[in-house]
Amino acid sequence: MKINDYLYQSESLLNTRRDCVLTIDLIDYEINDNLLINEEENTIWAKSLISKIEFEDIEFDIILDYSVIIHSENMKKYGKDYIKLTYSKNTTILEVSLEIEDIKKRVGYVERLLSGKEIFKDIDHLLMKLYNEFKGSVMDLIHLETLVSNIVRDKDNLSKPARLNKQYNPTLINMKEIVFRGGGFIQSLAFENIGKSINTGLISDVYDDPSILEKVLTGTIVEEKKK
Repeated sequence: MKINDYLYQSESLLNTRRDCVLTIDLIDYEINDNLLINEEENTIWAKSLISKIEFEDIEFDIILDYSVIIHSENMKKYGKDYIKLTYSKNTTILEVSLEIEDIKKRVGYVERLLSGKEIFKDIDHLLMKLYNEFKGSVMDLIHLETLVSNIVRDKDNLSKPARLNKQYNPTLINMKEIVFRGGGFIQSLAFENIGKSINTGLISDVYDDPSILEKVLTGTIVEEKKK
């Protein structure tokens, strides 16, 4: 069996290639806010989807752990037990809710920032792009300023945030590389590229004071009192 013989995706839409019936068991949606039926628009919004789809020759479950909008011009509710939705071939069954696309967009943006791949004119521009991306979320401007102040590094010493240099000279860098640009050998070992950290420890002639991460790793975060 190939799923593509029965269903296909186009952008954020899931469509059927054959006639089918989708069944939603209402027992799975005892909390009303998890399932909202709009009879005027023939749609159902589900916080997450637990359902069964039946074709002429096969049936299987469709379970999606994110919100969706289910479409159907032929919707029948069987008391408080379940809903059946009938589809003709080449019609849309559901679409991914816009809020999921927004989350994916935000995650992608943060990933570009942390990997040093985001394009920006200056730091004010970078901060406002980040603010506009997360506007209306739980992230306020203080949180975003803190994030930017840590990902923007000093070009002359990439191990330090640019804000610590009186001669402000900012740049972005892949945050996974920060541990190899200063600090100690032990700190870099805590990250995924162990081979590179060993090489850095062997050839580097620069060693700053132990970072807070190194102190945690070695159990020396609290200095012993001198006797």
